[in-house]
Amino acid sequence: GASPTLETPLLWFKYQSKPPDAKVDSRAALRLERMTLVYNTSAMRALNDFLDVGASPTLELIARASKEQMEEARRVSAENIKVALRDKLVMDLCVDLRSPVIIIPQSVVAGDGRDTVMVLQPGNLSVWTMSERLGSTLPLLRHMVKQDRTDERLYNTLLLELTDVSVALCERHVCWRVASEPVGPKHGLFTDIRVSICVQNSIAPSNTNLTRTKVKVAFPAFELLFSQRRYAMLMDILNATVLAPADPS
Repeated sequence: GASPTLETPLLWFKYQSKPPDAKVDSRAALRLERMTLVYNTSAMRALNDFLDVGASPTLELIARASKEQMEEARRVSAENIKVALRDKLVMDLCVDLRSPVIIIPQSVVAGDGRDTVMVLQPGNLSVWTMSERLGSTLPLLRHMVKQDRTDERLYNTLLLELTDVSVALCERHVCWRVASEPVGPKHGLFTDIRVSICVQNSIAPSNTNLTRTKVKVAFPAFELLFSQRRYAMLMDILNATVLAPADPS
């Protein structure tokens, strides 16, 4: 995709305590623009070998201490949540993450440009806590959150939407163009995958008359374009990356 500019920074974060509109107690917004990453099997194996230090009593002690810290942090977090619910704090959260485009070549060695390349677009993740932000989302997600309107005041709602997930297979000489454009039927293996999730947690979990957690999932769009040629290209990538034998050196 387009490289971030001064007008569109790579990472943008904004936090407000007691915002002027007085609708919420605090507001946070996070946005991550798209990047392009090139997967290199040899480099990943070298990095893994460098980071693999094996097992030792010291590492076991660190792992045990970390687990205890995590348990304590979880306990403190639970107490903080109880206090927040008791005081009826309202958090307006808006997260918009554009995952990087990942290019996985069959070989990192320069060739004639005809070897296979996989272009993976993990998609865009959007998260909201306020239903007022649903104007630009899928109609299906808007319908999901509008259900059970009578119970809305008794639930905290978290909305998640994953869009524009796609996988393309192409030749090396066109991979950068494929990575910078929406994936179409010419190169796409999976195109336009979308997932919508609505999670609602009761503000009174001890109340047996209320459902403690409601989860609604919609998988409205999925398209698979498969052929014998695409199967061969996919196996070329798998044989060169996941199924490739380790370097004996």
